Amino acid sequence: SPSNTNTTNNNGMREQEQNYERHWLGSGRQRDDRPNDPPSSWKYIYMTEADSILTTRSDALQAMAQELDNGNIAVPHRLQPYPHSSDLPNYDMPQTVLPNVGTFSKVTSLQADTHQCCDGGPSHPGPELHNAERASCGGQYWYTCGFFRTEQRLSLGETVSREQIAQEHKRLHAYEWIRLSEGTGLSTLAGSNSGRRCIPLSFEEGSCGDH
Repeated sequence: SPSNTNTTNNNGMREQEQNYERHWLGSGRQRDDRPNDPPSSWKYIYMTEADSILTTRSDALQAMAQELDNGNIAVPHRLQPYPHSSDLPNYDMPQTVLPNVGTFSKVTSLQADTHQCCDGGPSHPGPELHNAERASCGGQYWYTCGFFRTEQRLSLGETVSREQIAQEHKRLHAYEWIRLSEGTGLSTLAGSNSGRRCIPLSFEEGSCGDH
């Protein structure tokens, strides 16, 4: 009958949802009062890609938990590490690293207890320039186009200087560079992979809201 069919369908959907929850949340760490409800085992869930490293201050965890308890979602600012010649000074393929010249020569080391990286606002200067000149990038991401264009020039037999390599990376000129001293220690684009900037600032220079 229709009612039995609906009941069967609902039960099947619920079983599918439970299998999905078990797949993501596991079933081994269960509460005594709700032994068949894996989601109840966890108060907070962090969703991420397997190759991403979460870096945060331990003294910020309480404030983050409060935001979550208020029903909000905390989204990490995804930083983009970058091959930089300050990390690979004697690398024998200089066209595959960012040259340590011009706007790329200043890399600010951020200390967790003395620095912050402030949101640079809604502009995305790298992707905006990339969209205007996308055809010259061979389908590359906005932040890797410079490598593609440098390799293209070398394949044509050109001799390319460090300054010329830096110019090919013009989509990155609007960004600052940072190194997380308590993270990977590698030079990192001060912005997300979607092109939103962050501005490195020491606590002595003020708070993010002042800039």
